[in-house]
Amino acid sequence: MGVLVRNYTARRRVLRSADPQALTSGRVLLLARQAWRRGLRAVWHDVWISGQILGQSRNPYHEEPEGPLPVHVVGGIHQGLIGFWMLASWFKHTQRNWHVVWHDDGSMTPAWAGALDICFPGIEIIGRADADKEMARVLRGAPLCAAYRDALPLGLKAFDVAHFARHERFILLDTDLLFYARPEQVLNWVDSGEHSCWFNEDAVEPAPISYAAVRERMGFDLWHRVNSGLCLLTKQAIDFASFERWMADPDMRASKPWRVEQTLLALAASRFNKGGMLCAEYEITLSGARRTDAAVRHYVGIVRDLFFSEGVAQLRGVLCH
Repeated sequence: MGVLVRNYTARRRVLRSADPQALTSGRVLLLARQAWRRGLRAVWHDVWISGQILGQSRNPYHEEPEGPLPVHVVGGIHQGLIGFWMLASWFKHTQRNWHVVWHDDGSMTPAWAGALDICFPGIEIIGRADADKEMARVLRGAPLCAAYRDALPLGLKAFDVAHFARHERFILLDTDLLFYARPEQVLNWVDSGEHSCWFNEDAVEPAPISYAAVRERMGFDLWHRVNSGLCLLTKQAIDFASFERWMADPDMRASKPWRVEQTLLALAASRFNKGGMLCAEYEITLSGARRTDAAVRHYVGIVRDLFFSEGVAQLRGVLCH
């Protein structure tokens, strides 16, 4: 019980630095109501167990030289502690040191940044204010892109990551991924040096524009079911002037905002036409337990609570010491 209290206290200290109401006694009733919807196992691992990552996990390879390719993450305290679990599982199962660049979505606090640096020494955090100033300059001639980025933190994935990446090739990871085994296909791409783009394959087609429309209006074939949760990218495929033209497409302008960012990356990769979808070991499913052979699972949408009840439950003993 003492360990649980310490984990809960550590989690509360970090989360309350951004939200004074986080995990206070006034939210006990709310959590109880959520438990009926989420399941007690998910709530237990979210509220009580996930805080273990703050005090009991550290990049075990931080004293080794960093690899040449950066790993970029966009997020903040609104995602809770899932980004800590994601990165801990990434370091554990790649068995390498990486230069991680965390793009603040605007919710970063000193306590949060400090916790990241303790768990992942040497992490680079790009503050939102500094990024806004730089990207206003970069996107001055692309008003649709600039407006989208200002309106939705997801826009940082489409624009900031490619701009701030210090290497011609880079990795983009969502916070709601978990790595369960060595991601061989990813590491093979890293070591190959090839300029190509790879994505995990969505369970359904997320693009708001049809394949026929892309072929007719843009002159190339859209890759099917691109999901931007795990991206292996090259700067050679990214062109903000093209992004601006694609943002003006009527189907894009009418789409749900959260679909736009990954559609821009899908269009860029499709036009570049080198790479494709990662294999089935990089799993996105909308129900049920993780495939036993899945090296990675992306806990999207309706299966988000499985991140805790399945992922944290299984990886707790591996990542927390």
